[in-house]
Amino acid sequence: MNTVLAYGDGNAHDVGYCLAYALPSFLHYAYPFYEHARDPSLGMAMMTKAVFWAQDAGKEYIYLGSVRDEQSLYKFQFNGIEWFDGQQWRQGKPSGLFVSG
Repeated sequence: MNTVLAYGDGNAHDVGYCLAYALPSFLHYAYPFYEHARDPSLGMAMMTKAVFWAQDAGKEYIYLGSVRDEQSLYKFQFNGIEWFDGQQWRQGKPSGLFVSG
């Protein structure tokens, strides 16, 4: 990791951080830290801000982390998202990836 994204509440109070790895065309949004009890939607807001920051900074790609279960599917809300199925890159939200039980 070589970058820290800091998030404030608009009143000079830090509310969250994310350790990230940035290259000229790439951002890996890796380890977000925040108080979930303070605001459960803060994690999603932080990720969204990171996507906009990467876009404004001219990054071509942003890696949002793996999708291990159905709770991770929220990452597919962003336009242009791609995912690797083990053999090739695919676009759009996957269906039927997870078997419950």
